[in-house]
Amino acid sequence: MTAVGWIPTRVLGFGANKWEIFAFTLAYAGHTLRGSVEPGYVILRDIKPAHFDARTFNVPEADVVNYFIWRQQDATRNAISMAARSVASHSECQELNSNQLQELMFQKGLNFNDYSSYWKRGRALIRPGPVREDVPIFTKDRFYLEKFMEIEEP
Repeated sequence: MTAVGWIPTRVLGFGANKWEIFAFTLAYAGHTLRGSVEPGYVILRDIKPAHFDARTFNVPEADVVNYFIWRQQDATRNAISMAARSVASHSECQELNSNQLQELMFQKGLNFNDYSSYWKRGRALIRPGPVREDVPIFTKDRFYLEKFMEIEEP
């Protein structure tokens, strides 16, 4: 999960600095996304909420869009790998690149292109608003990211 955020100074409290609060907020974002599952999947009621490790770091403004492109491409590679391993053994998938894994899946009757976009590329949680499940391919639509980078002066 990747998140970009800004916390105004007035939110600081409880003896924590703004980065600790931001990291804690990201961890709970994972818990929020837990409820976002496809119909037909069972949600177990008596399990503890998921929490994720969160890190904050600076990215030069010129590299932010490229960072998210890299994250999306990495998510796609991971999704292909996961899907391939659902129909083939570890040894069959070992040392195959993404294109080869997709071919292997196709031979076993599974077409990765039939997956929903959010299973292939992930989802976007952009405040304010709901989780967006139809995220475009960022290399084909850089504006999707750039429009959220506009900085509003207070």
